[in-house]
Amino acid sequence: MKTILLFYVLLQSALLTTCLYAKGNDNNKTTQLVHNCKQNMHQACVELGLLYLNGKGVKQDYQKAKDLFSTSCKSSYFPACHLLAGHYLNGLGVEKNFNLAKINYGIACDSKYGRACSMLGSLYEKGQGVEKDENKANELYANAIKYYSVACENGESMDCVLLGSAYLDGYNTVEKNNNKALAYFTKACDSDFSLGCFLLGDYYSSGYLIDEGIKKGSTKAFKYYAKACSLKNPYACSILEEMKKE
Repeated sequence: MKTILLFYVLLQSALLTTCLYAKGNDNNKTTQLVHNCKQNMHQACVELGLLYLNGKGVKQDYQKAKDLFSTSCKSSYFPACHLLAGHYLNGLGVEKNFNLAKINYGIACDSKYGRACSMLGSLYEKGQGVEKDENKANELYANAIKYYSVACENGESMDCVLLGSAYLDGYNTVEKNNNKALAYFTKACDSDFSLGCFLLGDYYSSGYLIDEGIKKGSTKAFKYYAKACSLKNPYACSILEEMKKE
């Protein structure tokens, strides 16, 4: 269970540094996001908040990011509630507050946002802001898997990657199945989601899937790293350069 949770956190970090910025982070984009956010387009507010959170194209400002997430959360844009909870969980521009993290993860989870259910489950597993409750944690993790599956089928590539990672590690009611993991990563990559392509390259390169009869192969690894790089994943580009030197 802890392996998948760690992987989840790493994926969230990778998401913030790759998938949104692959679309561009120039001044024109920022200006457009500001305009759209003022028109109460809450996805634009969240994207703008992520720019401030990471200091991409704007000066890093945790408070501005938090305010944007908070406003969108109050308007029932539930991914914003998930991100707002992360501010309280990690103390980004605010004091750490596990109770407020729990409340905001709960709002998003109750609205079937799987990533929030996973993080809320982590709080119950660790007893952060709530009484430690393994059964409640397991229930929330199971809900996360269910919501990932629905979102993946509806074209949410990040959820396909999260679902693939669940099959890769074996996760509560999900039986370990590397072939299914590959299928979900491939689905994400086929939708031009750079993280899915990167993970395919990573696993073919490392031979992680050998036990399932999938041979270690630099040719396939190169192919997927190349696609991830073309989708502006900086980690894939770096690895690709190293592979070219071999």
